[in-house]
Amino acid sequence: MSAPDTCLNLIMPSALADDVVDLLLGHRELAISFASFPVNAHGADVALVEPSEHVSGQASRIQIQLLLRREDAETVLGYLKAQLPNPKVFYWATPILLEGRLG
Repeated sequence: MSAPDTCLNLIMPSALADDVVDLLLGHRELAISFASFPVNAHGADVALVEPSEHVSGQASRIQIQLLLRREDAETVLGYLKAQLPNPKVFYWATPILLEGRLG
């Protein structure tokens, strides 16, 4: 298998994160490994739902980062769109310039 060349980022409300993780873990043919972590979302396009979000001006979200080959990233996006078509899941992809291990 060739080295990953793309970092796919997914941002979603916490309530959707478990469903997305389950879908990704079920897509084993791509040997997906990923990281997920809480983030704060800001901006005009971010829907503030909870009263605390209106006070702070930011929304609590979960970000998932996947390192993949570009064609696999497109496959994963197509799969997620078919299984969980939800406009509250925002994504972007960037090229990976370097990757490896320090040891």
